Amino acid sequence: MSDPTNPTTGPARHPELVAWLAERLRAFPHWADRAGGTDLFDFTPASLGVLDDLIRETFDDADDIDSATRLGDFVQGASGTSAR
Repeated sequence: MSDPTNPTTGPARHPELVAWLAERLRAFPHWADRAGGTDLFDFTPASLGVLDDLIRETFDDADDIDSATRLGDFVQGASGTSAR
């Protein structure tokens, strides 16, 4: 089991998390490009409005959002990561 007090074995270094983050970093540019362009999603507060608009265009209502699987393309794509 990991020791949360040890930065080399803590939860942030869990192999599954590290792999998921690497995949998000790799896949995000493609998702963002399909969603309107990577320049729109720059991980600044301003890009939250763009993401909000995209969510509203993608889903009809809150039930649609709730039924979207957390492993689905939209949610995984929107969970992109920044190398910054």
